[in-house]
Amino acid sequence: MRSGEKKVRAFIDTNILLIGAVNLVLEEETAETKVIRGLLKRRIKLVTSLKQLEEITLASKRVLGGDFAGWVRYLTLAKIKPYIIHESVYSKIEEKYAGRIPDEDLTHFAVAVAGGAEFLVSENHEFLRKAAECKIIKCVTSAEFIAEIKGKPLS
Repeated sequence: MRSGEKKVRAFIDTNILLIGAVNLVLEEETAETKVIRGLLKRRIKLVTSLKQLEEITLASKRVLGGDFAGWVRYLTLAKIKPYIIHESVYSKIEEKYAGRIPDEDLTHFAVAVAGGAEFLVSENHEFLRKAAECKIIKCVTSAEFIAEIKGKPLS
């Protein structure tokens, strides 16, 4: 990151993080891989929760095994160094938006809002649509996110 640039804060949905990690290993250049590279280069600050970190670990272990799950956890915690939002902070937001955001996505939305994320990045179009209706946070797909931040000084 160049001096004077500000990191953009983003909540990035689990599927994007996992697909990006897999594609990084496979050396496939996708929007998800570019998101991971942005995180690793510290242009993007990941806003997350312990619940999402557990979700990432369980999903990667189930799909690709324990070694990959351990690597993803290491990558996330040691290299990306996310901003972790505590449940006591985001639970109040969950209560406020229950019924407006799909139940399976409510915690992710609440974490994004509580963490001051500028973007909520997902490939789940229903989640993006419902979250966008709340008019609190910019809701985009990974490709849209990369287009938004590409070449912009983040200030």
